Amino acid sequence: MKILSLLISLTFVMVAKAQYQNCYLDVEKNFSHINSQPNAVNKLRPNKYFGITEYKLAATNKFGIDNHFQGLSQINNGYVISGADYKKRVGHIFVLQANGVVQKAQVGTRANWHIGGIQASGNIVAISLEPYKVESEQKYSILQLWDFSNIQSPTLIKNSQITNIPAYTPAAGIVRLGNGQYLIGQLSHRFELYLSNSANLNQGINPRPIPSTQDKISATSFSLIRQCDGKIYLVTFDNEEGKIPVPITKGRNFATLYEVAHEGRIGKGGLHIKKLNRRFFKCNRKCSFRAAGSIKNLGNGSFSIISTKMFRKYVTGQLYVAEFSPIMR
Repeated sequence: MKILSLLISLTFVMVAKAQYQNCYLDVEKNFSHINSQPNAVNKLRPNKYFGITEYKLAATNKFGIDNHFQGLSQINNGYVISGADYKKRVGHIFVLQANGVVQKAQVGTRANWHIGGIQASGNIVAISLEPYKVESEQKYSILQLWDFSNIQSPTLIKNSQITNIPAYTPAAGIVRLGNGQYLIGQLSHRFELYLSNSANLNQGINPRPIPSTQDKISATSFSLIRQCDGKIYLVTFDNEEGKIPVPITKGRNFATLYEVAHEGRIGKGGLHIKKLNRRFFKCNRKCSFRAAGSIKNLGNGSFSIISTKMFRKYVTGQLYVAEFSPIMR
């Protein structure tokens, strides 16, 4: 009987985890109950994928101007972190697991290499690639989707690129809907959402943004998330210091929750994106929402917030990932 009871319990846990793999029970309540300080800080050690001073606040890195981290997202049992290298004119996506970085993928073109905030949905990672603002004559950014099913050899989903988005596009995001299709977002001077043509991303994305009305939205990174009843939400991340040079960003970190309201099936009508709640968080020198913020699925219908710093620790080279967990009442 005990063995049978244990098997039933394990089955229940597995079914629950599968059920909440792509959605959450109560987004608004969950957001309001997230702890304002990190509950845990993962320290990931460096390895061969970084040069000695790469992604550090070092003089040889122009104190962080040449390269710094820009985005963070959960993927499988680890994380993906984005960054850009001014000297090499290339964007990077690092795959991190408990033992450190396990892969470094180069993304972008000579004209569009400045990668911003990112988001993963399953093994699919959405990125935006901007032209470098000072030197480029390029007038648009590129939104791309990458398949990280094989982390040793990630691939660009070529049919799912959008190339006519505004030059200033600091972040991209993605969420899978209940019917299997994907909702893809990009944040420029306004927030735009696109719908995949089917559950198969190789069949492309409708390049026309879904019509929407919206409250003012400004951020450096964001996460699109789905409640299990079909509601869609947007969580944005930033720091009050705004565009102060990255090494001296010391303002308050905040996350803002929006509802992406829709009637009926998404894509058949317009959307209204309305602000619901804004909360402030203390990183305690372990992260910066100006660098990156994201939603982490806890597998039980709830989520936490994760964030990293713009740079690796100078002496040890460690990467920090701070996690703010919900205290549900």
